[in-house]
Amino acid sequence: MKKTALFLIAGAALAAGCASQKAVVKPEATPTPATNAADETPGAHYVVRKGDSLWKIAASKDGLNDPFAWPLIFRANRDQIQDPDFIDVRQDLSIQKNYSKDDIADAVKKAEETAPYEPRKQPRKVLPIQYYTQGRVAPTSTAPRRSGSSPRPGKPWAGEEPAHFEPSVLGRVRGHGAPRAALRGLIKVYLKGLGLAQAEVSVRLVGHVACRRLNRRWRGLDRSTDVLSFPAMDARPMRGYRGYLGDLALCLPYAWEKRGRFIPDFGAECAFLTLHGLLHLSGRHHDSPAQERFLWRQSRRLHPLGRPYFTALRSLGPLGANV
Repeated sequence: MKKTALFLIAGAALAAGCASQKAVVKPEATPTPATNAADETPGAHYVVRKGDSLWKIAASKDGLNDPFAWPLIFRANRDQIQDPDFIDVRQDLSIQKNYSKDDIADAVKKAEETAPYEPRKQPRKVLPIQYYTQGRVAPTSTAPRRSGSSPRPGKPWAGEEPAHFEPSVLGRVRGHGAPRAALRGLIKVYLKGLGLAQAEVSVRLVGHVACRRLNRRWRGLDRSTDVLSFPAMDARPMRGYRGYLGDLALCLPYAWEKRGRFIPDFGAECAFLTLHGLLHLSGRHHDSPAQERFLWRQSRRLHPLGRPYFTALRSLGPLGANV
């Protein structure tokens, strides 16, 4: 009797277990609505913060990890961005990342041909070069660029002739000549040889006292020297750079007193010193033996280009001196 009761209980439990298993129904998967590829990409939207620029946003991990790709962000947000140098805080930008290699290459090319970011209080009504505008090209301005601004490397759009800038030759040293036209011509020839024909340079002719003061302030060396270079940027500018390259200080009394160290002809040696300073402004230095060898190779290659100005540059020596 006890055995029969146990069998009945076990059978009831087994039946209950089977019934419970049959009762369990796997829920059907709910279909998800189709989404845009850009929306599936992390960081598809970016809210502008204080101090942001398209260059900075494109360089960030929330952007495109490439600062030169900022024109893609500009193109994707042309409905709310009038000027790439002017974006508003809390502006919600669309950041798409599914671009083709051709799109990226075109964006990088445009970035290289565009003036660097410059904070503005109001957007420009006419942009300096042509940009994307919903598949078309925006009108450009043919007005010359104001002195002191610094465009990024490249050529203007639509075959426009780039603006040409005369190098500035400032200062005068008592007792020495100042052939400014010859110096400007020399600098333009050497900048063209460096691939920086549109760059702006300022040269100041100084004496011992001014040169020593500059050398002491900026290099910690309390002595005069032949030429001092003050680059406007830390990195080497790219070929075609159209911005401000920097300043040179050429000490005429020192160059005259030390004449003949490199080249017997004083005019040719002044050209050599000017070229040496320009090489420093263009990012060529002699901090290591390899860099110094490269610098001297560049000097030997470019120095003969200034030959038409060597004679006129002799007047940088003392007035009345037999040079």
